[in-house]
Amino acid sequence: MYYIGICDDEPIFLKCITEMTRDILTEAGIQHSIRTFQSAKALEDHLRIPGAAMDLLLLDIMMKERTGIEFACGLRAGGSQMPIVFITSSMDHVLDGYKAEPLDYLLKPVDP
Repeated sequence: MYYIGICDDEPIFLKCITEMTRDILTEAGIQHSIRTFQSAKALEDHLRIPGAAMDLLLLDIMMKERTGIEFACGLRAGGSQMPIVFITSSMDHVLDGYKAEPLDYLLKPVDP
């Protein structure tokens, strides 16, 4: 089972990315479980649950209360090596994001 977390504070993007991820994994025959979060706080609360780590985190950069970069840097500071793919509508913060050692970046709107 492949566990994926998707965090985006914009409901339309969260829905689109979730459906796209589900379709790709289903088509590839990969068993998966996708959890969605509309805020870094909700994601943080979930990750505090023992055993709640994910195999991949798709994380929006520009969120209201805390950026995805700040959140990812906090994960790294706590020792997490969880793979992170940043999702962004602007390339303005890409260089800042490298300090969180992301696996990759996706530009909105995401293309399958």
